[in-house]
Amino acid sequence: MVIVVVVGIAGCTDDTACNFDPAATCNPDNACLELDSCGDCGGIGIAGCTDDTACNFDPECYL
Repeated sequence: MVIVVVVGIAGCTDDTACNFDPAATCNPDNACLELDSCGDCGGIGIAGCTDDTACNFDPECYL
């Protein structure tokens, strides 16, 4: 008797995600990430002006 065990490769299987893994065979919860407004994969950055003396200062931005 031969027993075959198939092991999945965890990773992002969504080819539109910024961390897509073509070798992945299973997609665990929250494996796929999107670009934030600063262009970081899975980041939380909110682009904007951090200079509090500028006329376009944004207190909500991170970068």
